[in-house]
Amino acid sequence: MSLVSNLETRIAGWLKPLPHFPATAQKWLGTNVWWIVLVGVIMSGIGFLISLFAFFAALAISTSVASSFYAYTDAGLYGGGWLASQLVSLIFTVLAAILLATAISPLKNGKKVGWNRMFLVLLLNVVLIVLNAILTFNPFTFIFAIIFGSIGVAIGTYLLFEIRGHFIEHKSTKAAAKS
Repeated sequence: MSLVSNLETRIAGWLKPLPHFPATAQKWLGTNVWWIVLVGVIMSGIGFLISLFAFFAALAISTSVASSFYAYTDAGLYGGGWLASQLVSLIFTVLAAILLATAISPLKNGKKVGWNRMFLVLLLNVVLIVLNAILTFNPFTFIFAIIFGSIGVAIGTYLLFEIRGHFIEHKSTKAAAKS
């Protein structure tokens, strides 16, 4: 975990010179982030179910080579790279939803462990963006995924670090970490 806390400190240093939200906006975001995360977890669950259905539909299409015409035209659309990318996305969606769901109560109570879980989800998203960009086997998609993924991660990082000061690490957590 020290690697994650070192990364957190380094990112905080990078973001320090940037303009910040007013204190009232930071406080509002910090106070209300728990229900925003709750909505995100619910939406992730719905998105997971839709993506799972789409994955199985694409898997059925890609494995049913009924004609030679299909084999030459649509096989590239639902090829192994796309299916692998979707499977990785489904797994990461479940992991992120679990981390976020377990962060709701600590976020509501203003505990740093909730913020730490959100930070882990952000790092998980970085890994997902890189893996999906690699798994698609398409240079155009790779460039798009990296550029727009980086923009999304930058915005998410900025917002996450804007509320960082609202969450405190409780003494019992520090004492347990030292033991």
